[in-house]
This record gives sequence, structure tokens and C-alpha cells, in this order.
Amino acid sequence: MDPTESESGEHKTNDVPLHVPTYDKEPPRSDSLTYTQDVACGTISVPCTVTNQGKAVEKCIERHTSDSMFGLDIEWRPNRRKGEDNKTALLQISSPTECLLVQLLHIDYMPDSLKNFLKDPTNFFAGVGISEDDSKLARDHGLVCKSLVELKNYGGSSLSRVLSLKDLPRQVLYLSIPKNRDVTLSDWAQLHLTRQQVDYACMDTWISCAVYKELKKSP
Repeated sequence: MDPTESESGEHKTNDVPLHVPTYDKEPPRSDSLTYTQDVACGTISVPCTVTNQGKAVEKCIERHTSDSMFGLDIEWRPNRRKGEDNKTALLQISSPTECLLVQLLHIDYMPDSLKNFLKDPTNFFAGVGISEDDSKLARDHGLVCKSLVELKNYGGSSLSRVLSLKDLPRQVLYLSIPKNRDVTLSDWAQLHLTRQQVDYACMDTWISCAVYKELKKSP
């Protein structure tokens, strides 16, 4: 997630697609899952932990007690019928160097450290439509974030027309990030996420963190 200039002087992105890794094996298969997958995010490889175990969540949070900027996003099974409101299935949290995907519908227990981490006012969670995500997360699982950063507002008027997380890396990081609609609308509630789902979820959240970090540098 190097700019060039158009004739009008506006920044253009380099639309060379990101390297999409290939995999020889699927993730481990069991009811209790914790595994790590490296995901290509821009020019770096980000280790992404996928888990439904409270202990693994606690260990990951312990590694980031000195961080304060995070990307946050959620996913759920698509609502295909009128009035349907499927619960949040996946919580995605990313620092600049690591991503955590928590399978909330399959977790063995909800760690207090996760609750405290989210509501700690010194931890800032960035995203697009972050307030809506926070409200759904609270409604579905009682998890509340204290300090939210709406990226569309954070950058002032220059980002006011940004409609989705897909647009942000183009405008701020000068990167073109591929988005697969089939993955977007896939079953996020399933126990065994596909490699493509993990890539998508990690990249989405890492982008929010990377954009927030870049905007913080601006005067």
C-alpha cells in the first residue's frame, strides 16, 4: 500500500498490482486455531496471527503495550435477507508491524486484556466508517473502543470525498491495492478462513494503520 504527476499536476498512482503470494498448504485444521501467515502489504511482509484462542490474543496484545496507533476493522457474514443482521465474525487489529485476526464467533473465551486494550484511551484505532464498526462490535460482543480515528475526517477536506478504504492508499500512500469482491462477500463466519480471506482482512487493517501513521506526520 512513487507518486507521479498528471498534466493537471495531480498525483497519480502506480497501478502495478501487488505481488499475490501462492501457498502450498492450507492453515492447520482443528477446532482451536492459532497460526501465523505472512501477508504482502505494500513493500513489506506483515506477520498476521489468526486465532480463536483467548490465550493467543493475550500474548499478541502483550507485544504491543508500547504502541498507540492501530488500524481496526470488522467482518461478518453477508446479510442476504431483509432484516438480517449477522453478528461480527472477525475482529482485525493491526500495528505497523503485525496484524491480529480474532474469530469472535469461535473464540474459547473473551480475554479481559482485549476489552481493556480496546477501551484504553491512549490506544487510537483508525479506519473508514470506524464509528459504525465500533457500534456493531459493541452491540454484537460488548467490545467498545474508547479512542476512534475516522480517517476521512482526520485528513481534513482533502479526504472528505474518500468513500472507502480502497481509495485511501491511492490518495495517501500512492499505492493501488487490489480488492476482490468475491472475498469481500465471502463467509467470514466460517471456522477455517481461506488464505485469500486472511490476506484481505490483514491488508485492509494494515492500510488503516499505515494511512493514520502517514497522516500523523503531516503538519
